[in-house]
Formats: sequence, structure tokens, C-alpha cells
Amino acid sequence: MTLRFTHLLAAFFAAFTLAVAPALAQDGDPGQIVRAAAAAMQETAERTADRIHELAAEGIETIIRLDNSDASDRELIAAARHAMGRVNHAARHGNRHVGLIAARAAHALRALHADREFFVALGTARRAASQAIGNARHRANAAIQEALREALDN
Repeated sequence: MTLRFTHLLAAFFAAFTLAVAPALAQDGDPGQIVRAAAAAMQETAERTADRIHELAAEGIETIIRLDNSDASDRELIAAARHAMGRVNHAARHGNRHVGLIAARAAHALRALHADREFFVALGTARRAASQAIGNARHRANAAIQEALREALDN
């Protein structure tokens, strides 16, 4: 189920990105290209962070349920690893889409022979989106690890 949702999410982002890039290239305004790409990257980061949060919550619920069922330490650790793997996968996936959006925008900027300042702004927006995803990933993994520590201490 999760794998299918991830693929559906990937298809959505890819379709959105592919649809946006040609429209941006036709626009001819480097500033508009950067603004549109930055908005798309920010939206991707927000959606990815939301998904990461959902996956972490599911993982924590599983750990708590297993702990309440007197699961072994090995089972608790496996559940935590699985949850963190799902979180890390979602983060990588989101970052790939941020990169794709940035690459398409950079291609459009190159086609317009845009000034360096537009590429710098695009890079800044890309780093901000990637950092937001990374922060969400870090918080989610820390929460999962804390749930595991509490379960192992019981």
C-alpha cells in the first residue's frame, strides 16, 4: 500500500514538474521562472514534510502497539528501523523532486541566457526546500528513536 502511494505521489510530482517547465520556458521572464520554481519546490517540501510526519506517526503508533503487546526488543527495534526507512525513503523522494524542478527551471533559464543572479536565487530556493525536508526527516527519526527508547525502557 505504501509503495503504491509513493509511486502515485511520484507520478503526481513528475507530471506537475513536466507540465510547469515548458510553460516556464515559453514565458521568457527569468524572474517568473525562478518564482514559479521556488513555489513548486516549496510545495513539494511541504507535502514531503507532511508525508514524513504521517510516516513517523504511523511508526510510533506501531512501536507503542508492539510495546503494549509485550513484543521483544528485537521486534521493537525492527519496527523502528522500518519506520525510519520509510521516513528516509520519503525524504529522498521529495529531494529528488525538488532537484527535478530546479533542473527544469535551470534549463529554462539557460535557454533564456538569464543572468547569474537568477541561478543563484534558484539555488537558494532549492537549498531551502531541501533543508526543510531534511529538518522534517531529522525530527521524525528523532521522534521514532525516542519512542523506541521509551518502549525498550518499559
